[in-house]
Amino acid sequence: VTATTGHVQVWKYSPAGGGPDVVADFGTGVAYGLAVDANGDIYAAMRTGPTANSLVYRVGRNGIPALLPGTENIVWANSLAFDQRGNLYITETYSGSSAPYGQGGIWRVPPGGEAEIWLRDDLLTGIGGTPPAGANGIGYYHGDLYVVNSLRYPKSLVVRVPIRPDGSPGQPDVWAELSEVPGTPEGLRQLYPLMGDGLALDVHGNVYVTVVTRCAVVRINAEDHSQETVATLFAAPSDPLFAPLDAPNTIGFSTGKGGRQDVFVTNMGLFKASGLPFPGRGIVKIEAGEPGLPLP
Repeated sequence: VTATTGHVQVWKYSPAGGGPDVVADFGTGVAYGLAVDANGDIYAAMRTGPTANSLVYRVGRNGIPALLPGTENIVWANSLAFDQRGNLYITETYSGSSAPYGQGGIWRVPPGGEAEIWLRDDLLTGIGGTPPAGANGIGYYHGDLYVVNSLRYPKSLVVRVPIRPDGSPGQPDVWAELSEVPGTPEGLRQLYPLMGDGLALDVHGNVYVTVVTRCAVVRINAEDHSQETVATLFAAPSDPLFAPLDAPNTIGFSTGKGGRQDVFVTNMGLFKASGLPFPGRGIVKIEAGEPGLPLP
């Protein structure tokens, strides 16, 4: 888990909630995405200054952050995902240093190599915000990347990008459009657009998206692309769909034995920070009902 309180650390919790143990300390900054590879190395994206580009670091067992070369050229490194060959993909929420901002995109870091721009595309570009919130959560499944475009006003999209056999990107397409989450208070709908954020996949290729402005997690069915609610703050506390979500962003499946049907979601706590009686920052455990993908 990356802390976003001005002083950035990586914290480790046990599946039962024990911790946190500090795994790495980055000093002052703002944290974004985090990923773990099959060797247990941690990869974290963050911004270290108010006008600086983002950076991505690898943290090994010694706890010392090592900058991934080339990532200093990414304007806003957001979320991270690996493919089965060990390539690391990094979403760039927008490019360019000032308005009008450039397209959103994806960077790739090959094993042992340097970060390179892999794709920029209109479907990965946000519309309606300043700066625009485009490419965000990302996941890999069977040769395709799935990316959340947080705000392509008035929509929020899941975009699929095929990876060709030679490693180059295929033509992106709109795999799904997020729809409203039933039960969300009308006042919240009127104040905030529908915005997806984090993304994870289960073994069947179903896509799970955190809806930051609806305090919910939804699942997009791999077969017919229909949407169902997995968890929401606005269900009754006795309802199995209830979860204490407050501006949820990152989502990831448990990889532990016996727990692979659980997802863990980080709360940014933005609504409580605004003075509303919401749950605030934290980590929320939710039963997904399907096992998640193993680490590549």
